[in-house]
Amino acid sequence: MMFEPGQVITRRYLRGSWCTWMQPMRVLADDAQGLLLWHPAGSDFARLIDADGNTQHQLTVDRMREPRLTNLIRNRR
Repeated sequence: MMFEPGQVITRRYLRGSWCTWMQPMRVLADDAQGLLLWHPAGSDFARLIDADGNTQHQLTVDRMREPRLTNLIRNRR
């Protein structure tokens, strides 16, 4: 599958059956050299957080209580 320059795609990180991180990325190029993406500083992203506010930095996915992807907004400058 080839992507068009300027197209916005969703980059996902998968751990087992869990999607643990998602972020929108803009395609700059998709050619024989590979896929080149851009994610502007300060853009939104989503990460896996459990009902107690823990992330994967505190707990593994199998120990999380009711994990879900939560949309976060980075500090804008």
